[in-house]
Amino acid sequence: MTYKCSKCNEDITSSEYKYSTKNFKAPLCRTHQKQYSDISNSNSTKAPSSQKTSKKEEVNAISKRDSSFVENMIKGRIAETLIEELFLYLDY
Repeated sequence: MTYKCSKCNEDITSSEYKYSTKNFKAPLCRTHQKQYSDISNSNSTKAPSSQKTSKKEEVNAISKRDSSFVENMIKGRIAETLIEELFLYLDY
């Protein structure tokens, strides 16, 4: 089956068709996908101050895996400290 871009009627592959219908709600060639995404990005309603905040958040953000590692490391240290204090209290 041949797929066509809804804007220029150019032939597109089945993977381009699937991607564009999923993301842009219309079958588009790569050129029109790029144009559509450029328009969508320029129409975003974020304020400049919030963009600065989000960039800072991106720099300081850590992955879920790293966050879990750090959290478990802290829990381990707390457990060690509690056991040490318990042993010191019981004169072991």
